[in-house]
Amino acid sequence: MTRHPDTARLSSDFGDRWGYQAPTSGRLRTVFFDEWVRFHSFANLRRYPSDEGGIRQAHRRHRRVLQDVRRGHGRGRLIFVATGVEPWEALADDGSTYMAFHRPNDVPGLTDWFHARNPWDVGPYAPTAIVYGTAKGTVRDLDRVLHQTIIGMQPGLTITDESMNWLYCPYDGGADIVLPTSADRDRLAARHERWLSP
Repeated sequence: MTRHPDTARLSSDFGDRWGYQAPTSGRLRTVFFDEWVRFHSFANLRRYPSDEGGIRQAHRRHRRVLQDVRRGHGRGRLIFVATGVEPWEALADDGSTYMAFHRPNDVPGLTDWFHARNPWDVGPYAPTAIVYGTAKGTVRDLDRVLHQTIIGMQPGLTITDESMNWLYCPYDGGADIVLPTSADRDRLAARHERWLSP
C-alpha cells in the first residue's frame, strides 16, 4: 500500500496535539474534560432511531454541529482516525485458542499512524493498540460514517481536519466533541443547548 506523503506529518500533528494515545470517547472525556461536550441525537437518551425520520434527524444534527465546529475551528481536509488492536491470542467457546485482531476498515485510506496502549480490556495478550488515520476524507465517507454510527454499526471513528484543533467522535446516540478551549466548548453548547446531554 502506498502511503500518502502527508501521513507522517498528520500522525505527528495528531499525536503532538492530542497525545499519542487512542482517541476513545472515555479518554477524551477524562483528559480534556474542560474542552469536552456531549450532544444527544434523540430525546430521553434514546440511542437508536425508531424509523427513517429518526435517521434523518440524527444526520441533520451531526451535520449541523460539525458545520459549526468546522466554521469556527476547522481548516483543510477532513481526517478520520480509528483505533485497532494488534493480534492477540483469544479463547474460543470450546476452550481452544485462536489469533484475534481488530483492524478498522470503515473508511478507505486508513494507514498505520502510531502504536499506543490498548484502551480496551481484551486480555493480557493485546497490550497494544494501533491508531490509524486517513490523509484525506471525503463528504461521502463522512455521510457513510455518520449513517453507520446512527444505526449502531460503526465501531468508532474520530473526525477532525488538518488543523487538529478539534475532535468529533460520533457514537450511537450522539457525539462527543473536544474543542480548543472551554470558552469554545461553552459557545457551541449554548448554540445547541436543546441537544446537550443531561
